[in-house]
Order: sequence, then C-alpha cells, then structure tokens
Amino acid sequence: MCPNFQNTKDGQGFLPGRYLAAALLLTCATCATAKEIPRQCFDDAGKRFNLPRPDILRALAQQESSSACIARHSVNSNGTYDIGCMGINSSWLPMLHRQFGITEQDLLEPCTNVHVGAWIFAKNVRRFGDTWQAVGAYNAASESKRMEYAWKIYRHLNAAR
Repeated sequence: MCPNFQNTKDGQGFLPGRYLAAALLLTCATCATAKEIPRQCFDDAGKRFNLPRPDILRALAQQESSSACIARHSVNSNGTYDIGCMGINSSWLPMLHRQFGITEQDLLEPCTNVHVGAWIFAKNVRRFGDTWQAVGAYNAASESKRMEYAWKIYRHLNAAR
C-alpha cells in the first residue's frame, strides 16, 4: 500500500520536495509490475486526493494508454509526449520535478504514474468542480475538446459496468 502524502504548501496530497520521489519509489515498489496496475493503486490515489470515484481514474488510464504502462507514447503535435498508463504529459515534468522531485523515470512506476494522474485530475476538480468539464480537462484545454474527451471517458465507464 502506498503512503499518505501531505504537502505542507497546499495540503493536496504530496510530500514537499525531493522526498516524494524517494517515498513513492520505496513504498510503491510492490504496487505493480511494469505491465499491470493493481486496482489498489487507483483506490489509494482516489482516497488520497478525495476523488469520489476511482473508477474515473481507471477510465482515464484506459483512454490514455489502454492501461498499458509504456514508457513514452508518440510525440504530440505540440512537441510534448505522454508518459505511462495515465498519459502524464511531458509539459508537467518541470513542475513535478521542482515541487516534488519527480522525474520522468519515476513516472514509469505504474502506481506513481496513477498518483500523479490523480493529482492532476484533482486539480481539475478543484478548478471546474466535480463535473465532466473536470474530466475533459485532464486531456484538453478547449471546452469543445474537453467535452469530446469526457464522452470517451463516459463510454469507458459504461463499458466497465
């Protein structure tokens, strides 16, 4: 089971500075292999970030990577690339490293990737509320693209039932 993190800066679920990466890597080493993501990773991440439905995190992973924890996805049109099962965009790397000490290599660990994805999604929920706009914002900036993406997640949720 992964640890409970608290960032003294914003209270949103991470240890400050470089200790996060070490804590995640040491305590999440048994969370998953490179090819699978245990349900517990999603459940723990959902609880940590007060997300009422961890099944949305699973649907995000399904959409982003078919739940495959590959290192890098193909390069996007803007030159960025997505990393791991939650499709963490490389544009997050400077902030993740600066605030939490997380590197691209750290994101290759499936549970770490899920927890970072949950942190990103929780930021969207705080911005948009517990809405489909927050779901869509995980992948898209424009409102029309957000709704298109949200529909994809909705379909994954319904298929999982």
